[in-house]
Amino acid sequence: MRQLENDEIETVRLLWEHFEDQHSKFAIWRPLVWKHGFRAPDLPDGGITANTSELASLANSRLLTERDDKSVHVNDSRDSEKATRAVAELRQLLEQAPILVDPGQVWQTYCLARCTRASKSEAQLDSDDMRRLIEYCSSLGRLAGRRFLMQIEVDLGTAPDLFPRRHTALIVTYAKLGLLEHARRLYKKVCGSGSSSYDDGDKDSAYVDWCMCQALFSASHHKEGRVIFDNLVRADQAAPHMYYFLIREYVLMQNVEQAFALFDDMCHRAIPLNNRTINMLAVACALDKNVSRATERLATVVACMRSWRLSPDMNFFVGLLKGYDRSSQHTMFDGLAAQLRARNSSTSLDLDKIIMQNAAKRGDTELTMAMAELVARSPGSIPSVVKILCKLDRADYVPELVPLHKFPDNNIIANVRLELAISDPKVAIQPHKLLKHALTMMERGFTPSFRLTRDIIDKIWLCGGRQLAIRAYEELTAAGAPKSVNVMLLALKLYSRDTTKEESIGVYEELREHLAAADFNALVLPQPAISALAMVLIEKRGIDAAQAAFDFLSTLPTLQANLPFTPLIQYYVNSNMVEKLEILLRRIVQHDIPLSISGVNLCCEFLVANSKVIDVANFLRYLERTNTLDYVSDSVFEKFFAMCASEYRAIDFEWAVGALVKIDRKWTTWRVIIECLATKNTRVLSATVRLAIRLSTEKLVMAGMLLQATSTSAWRAVLADDVAAALRVYNIAASGPMYAQILQAIITTYKERKQLASTVHGYRISVTYLIKALSRNVLPAVKADVKPDLISSALLIISSSSPTAYEKCLGLLHDMHESRRQLPFYAATARGCARQRSVTGIEEVMRVVLQHSITPNI
Repeated sequence: MRQLENDEIETVRLLWEHFEDQHSKFAIWRPLVWKHGFRAPDLPDGGITANTSELASLANSRLLTERDDKSVHVNDSRDSEKATRAVAELRQLLEQAPILVDPGQVWQTYCLARCTRASKSEAQLDSDDMRRLIEYCSSLGRLAGRRFLMQIEVDLGTAPDLFPRRHTALIVTYAKLGLLEHARRLYKKVCGSGSSSYDDGDKDSAYVDWCMCQALFSASHHKEGRVIFDNLVRADQAAPHMYYFLIREYVLMQNVEQAFALFDDMCHRAIPLNNRTINMLAVACALDKNVSRATERLATVVACMRSWRLSPDMNFFVGLLKGYDRSSQHTMFDGLAAQLRARNSSTSLDLDKIIMQNAAKRGDTELTMAMAELVARSPGSIPSVVKILCKLDRADYVPELVPLHKFPDNNIIANVRLELAISDPKVAIQPHKLLKHALTMMERGFTPSFRLTRDIIDKIWLCGGRQLAIRAYEELTAAGAPKSVNVMLLALKLYSRDTTKEESIGVYEELREHLAAADFNALVLPQPAISALAMVLIEKRGIDAAQAAFDFLSTLPTLQANLPFTPLIQYYVNSNMVEKLEILLRRIVQHDIPLSISGVNLCCEFLVANSKVIDVANFLRYLERTNTLDYVSDSVFEKFFAMCASEYRAIDFEWAVGALVKIDRKWTTWRVIIECLATKNTRVLSATVRLAIRLSTEKLVMAGMLLQATSTSAWRAVLADDVAAALRVYNIAASGPMYAQILQAIITTYKERKQLASTVHGYRISVTYLIKALSRNVLPAVKADVKPDLISSALLIISSSSPTAYEKCLGLLHDMHESRRQLPFYAATARGCARQRSVTGIEEVMRVVLQHSITPNI
């Protein structure tokens, strides 16, 4: 590597001093030819490499910056001929698809073509050449495109008579590359110039304003751009192509209402329609899933089209297919696609491409591969084909379909290779190599697209963890990768995982600037990350900062459920800020905004502790509407039912029971509720059981759940008897195991009542009640084929309850079917009489046995 010569250093210094900001200085002499550089240690940034041929081109740029200096001239006729040939070569390059063009060759050719000014050659660059060159720069990516455009800006600023009216094109192209700050700077420069160095077109404020409007929409600053457009409309300066551009932008955002509002304004103002606008409106019609409304709008568009004597072309129907594809109306898509392919023998690239995309979306690999072969024949469609194949995990098919080695190194091909690198299975093992691939690509001057920047970080997060993903985000953005809203949302998710650091606040503040300027139709905010951000703001900046962030996020077109309600609720509850909490809760309930589990229980605990039962009931009804009632903890339900019982709120009590049945709440909740109600009033407990079974569609299942809920409770006998009674009311025959569970619950409680007479619960369930409960359930249990041992135990308890209780047992045995009467039942009755020392009872039992000829069962 050789050092720069003195005259070369002087040339670079002149260019260096032309710009004030450091980034622009680097852009002037950083290489656009990416290979084989040499060091320049004595320049202000000695570590930057430059190419020898590029320095020669930069030296030639003085022919434009000092075009009137007699010391600057073309050396001989051979240089003049070379410059003339460069103009023709540049035009040939710009006529090709950008994917087929080497950007280094374009740069060198342009540098030579600029010399035609000094040589006064007949073949010179004209305004059309400059327009196409500037448009080509939008395909170079942010890094290379910025360098190229800034050099063109220098040339245009010093030779306006040679390159007229191209400053406005620079404004739009800067914005397309994500360089809105440069677009604003140039817009201010053009608008503020009153000298004769600008032609009539640049002096036309309407034209310049329109270019800035395009730039703002391209940079997602829709609101500011719309203000400029509305001013143009009021000044009667809006042209058809302006309406088309805005309609297209709104359709791409799937903001159908705004697109048709512009269409209505066109009709009202009698703005002429063209096929491009009609085709975009076709996409908007198909995006609407409301079939009747979409049909009505399509009929209006067709009628307006005919009034302007326009007829639908293939692009119109392809527009419909695009809308059906984006709105997932697959039936409509299939029908229209079949008709188009049947009526058109010649293939249409746009038609094949949308069919390929739809097939990939639906997982139809065979059709996708077939369409990919057709679409890949067009070089400009190669990025779309590679994206689809990678999405289907068929990246291995790309080399066979697309010979990438035959294409020159440019930003488009670099992004295609990056797409393949992201899909490479080796990334899962070595994710750091993906980051190295991207950084190496950027060192060569290529820029990842907005989408791929996010995909790189996301893939590294998935395969390499959060810390490596944060490193990827920081290094990529520091190297000049574009920051889209999706990239910043992903960064917010990464940083918000650690709520002890403030990095997420910086990302949010940058994201806020973008979102405040945009006019998206829908936005998906990562709810966990947003909540974590609110917690960081509360801790680091205070509640006012968190409230301000909440208020801003509330203005965005996103689901209200994604807003950070829970952190604010938690702070208000812990700080006892009742008034603010009530305002927030009113908003939540009025708009049916679903809360997280923690948010639901924070609100419920606050309400049951500080509000009346009607307020708690209304909040629970809101939870039912938002399908979040199941988030409520058992303790909240326990307190709520206790409040209902204490305040005699039967209507809220009945609704709550029905709501629990409807959401199929687990038996543990019923256990808590039953224990709570039983200690207050057993009548309320009985009403709860009957109501739960009545409201349930699966009554036996509900009965079994209630029995399970009280299997170890002191109140299991009461609930078991109530369950059996409720089933008898609805003429539902319980199974043998269920009746066995009912009898066992009563028998166990009876034994505990006898043995543990000192317990509180035992005294509240009388022996008389238990005897009556057994008497009510013996016959149904026998019919359900409950084991004889359990029936015998029940009869023994009944007959031993009093000297004359054997009569009740004999009555039960009499009511049994003859085939179900067994000797152990009579024996149990006789043992009960023996316990009461009732000889009369024993003799009566023996008489009945002999009378009915009861014999032992084998």
